[in-house]
Amino acid sequence: KVGSMTMFHDFMGQQTSTPVPVIEHSKELFFEKVRDFVDAVREGLPAPIPGEQILIQQAIIDGVLRSAELKREVSIELPY
Repeated sequence: KVGSMTMFHDFMGQQTSTPVPVIEHSKELFFEKVRDFVDAVREGLPAPIPGEQILIQQAIIDGVLRSAELKREVSIELPY
């Protein structure tokens, strides 16, 4: 389960922070992702999430974690 988060960013030249609300989900998200991947492999379908998108999401998540640790906005480099 994810706890509360705060996003630190620049707004009109000023450092600011925005609380990020926790959204509850009634299903097991990890199980759903694994099931969708297994179904795609079994049925010869494309991956439910393209590999390129996973790399971009991971770069963003890494930036969010670094930003939270440093309590400030950080730059990220998106892989292309």
